[in-house]
This record gives sequence, C-alpha cells and structure tokens, in this order.
Amino acid sequence: MSYRTRVRTPSFAHLQQIPSAIRGSLVSDLIVYLGSIDFVMSDVDR
Repeated sequence: MSYRTRVRTPSFAHLQQIPSAIRGSLVSDLIVYLGSIDFVMSDVDR
C-alpha cells in the first residue's frame, strides 16, 4: 500500500486545452467558453 497518494483534478488539463479549442474564435466565444468549463484556480496552482 502506498503511503503517498497524489490526486490530480481535471482543472489543469481543462486550462491546457483552451488555446486549441478557441483558435479562430471570437473574443465573445472565449468568454462563453471560460464560463462553461468548471475550473478552480487553486487546483491549477498546485
């Protein structure tokens, strides 16, 4: 049994996907995209 466990949340992976997902989109689409994904900045900062 492992005494150290690292739990990774999907927030960092979601933010890494943003540039390829919004390429060629409008700024208004970026605002909607950021509002639709649920990320927590404290999870990304780890």
